[in-house]
Amino acid sequence: MGSRKFLITGANGPLGSRVAVHLQGPERTVIGLSRKSAPARFSGEWRTADLLDADAVKACFADVQVVVHCASSVQNPHEDVQALKNLITASKESGFHLVYVSICGIEQAAAALEYYAMKLRNEETLRASGIPHTIVRISQFHPFISMLLSYQAKDGQLELPRMTLQPIDTDFAAQQLASFALLPPEGRSYNVHGPETLNAEQLGTAWCKARKALAVTVTEHGTGLLQAFASLTPVQGQTGGITWSEWLLHNQPGDNPFGEKQAEN
Repeated sequence: MGSRKFLITGANGPLGSRVAVHLQGPERTVIGLSRKSAPARFSGEWRTADLLDADAVKACFADVQVVVHCASSVQNPHEDVQALKNLITASKESGFHLVYVSICGIEQAAAALEYYAMKLRNEETLRASGIPHTIVRISQFHPFISMLLSYQAKDGQLELPRMTLQPIDTDFAAQQLASFALLPPEGRSYNVHGPETLNAEQLGTAWCKARKALAVTVTEHGTGLLQAFASLTPVQGQTGGITWSEWLLHNQPGDNPFGEKQAEN
C-alpha cells in the first residue's frame, strides 16, 4: 500500500501553505494546487490547474484520497460555487474526502455579504452531495481583520461598527484543518476560533496601540464587509493559538497578506 495523497487547493496562500506543513509525515504525500506555480518554499509535490475547469479538476484529483479546499475569493464568490461543484463531481468519480473551509457564525451576516451567503449555499450543496466530506467553520484570521481595519483608518481616526469577533491565528487554524484531513469524514465539524471574544473597541484599541497612532470611534453601522462583521454571532468550539494582541506584537498592522484566490474569511 502506497502513501496517502493529500491535495490542498490554494496552497500558495497563508492558510493552505501552513496546512501543507502540518500534513507532512511518514506515508503521506502532500500536493499543493493553484492557478500559479509553486512558491519557492513549498515542500511537496505541486500541480497547476484552474478549479473552474472541470476536466482539469478531474485529471488533477483522480489519484488523491483527501482534498483540503482552502482556495476562495471574497471578490468573486460565484467562482467558489462552480469550483465546489467541480470538486464534488470529481469526488463522486474518485471517492476522495473533501475538507471544506467555511466561516463561524455567518447565518445572520449572510444577508449583508454575498461571500457569506455563498459559504452557506456551498455548505448546503456539500451536505446534499453524498460525497465524503467535513465542513470546518473557522473564525476571522488575524491578518485579514488587520487589513480591513487599515482600510477604515483615516485622518487619525479608526471608525468601526459595533461588532464581536473571535480572531484566530492562521497557523492554529491550519493545524486543525490538517487534523480533520487525517480523520474520517465528519460532515459538520465543531467550530474553530481564536482564544478571545473581542468587541470593536477592544479590537481597535489594540490595533491602534500597535500602530502607535489613531483613536477609535465605535459607530452603530458599518459598510461592506464590516457591516457583515457586525452581524456575526460568537460561537463555541475548539479554541487556541495566539491572541490578537500577541499577533500584533510581531506583525505590521494593515499589511495585505492575501493574494488572489486565497482563503479569505
